[in-house]
Amino acid sequence: MCEYNVPRIALIEELTKGPIPPSSNVLVEYDAASQWTTLGQKSTEKHAVDSLKVADLSLYFSKEWMRIPSSPDLLRVTDDISCLSRFNDEKNWVEIFLSRYVPSTSRAQSTTIRGIINGVHSEWVYRTLEASVDGIIDFRIKEAEDGMKNLMRIRSLRNVPFDSKWHTLNVDDDFRVTLEIER
Repeated sequence: MCEYNVPRIALIEELTKGPIPPSSNVLVEYDAASQWTTLGQKSTEKHAVDSLKVADLSLYFSKEWMRIPSSPDLLRVTDDISCLSRFNDEKNWVEIFLSRYVPSTSRAQSTTIRGIINGVHSEWVYRTLEASVDGIIDFRIKEAEDGMKNLMRIRSLRNVPFDSKWHTLNVDDDFRVTLEIER
């Protein structure tokens, strides 16, 4: 049996009874104003892409992603797949997601987390993507007496027991995020 150094995902694993297994696809559904945020800058990472059009992504995937070696100790995060709808029909970008990106996670044996904004796509998009992944995590923002509260929960997660209650996220002055857990 092989042992892998599975990447730790601290906020998520505080709510589970074990690590998220390699080859897991996790979808994060979030409110645009929640603490699941993007900086709006082009990534300088090795596998950043220049175009979000499905035809270009398909070519990029065929040339680059298929050459990525098995890497169970790698965590891949795509902060916002909703941006694909700006350049493509829903059906087209969901199909490339289902036919290329979801299966590649199993082939590479890596853990993948992809974020999608709530309320901007059709119900078909959310249900189709939810059915294709191993876990769903929700980030919400809620009005409270003392201001806005950021909340997080694990809605579903295959192969790992988890706490499905909503938990408050606290952000300190250094932008370090902690989870309030009631035991």
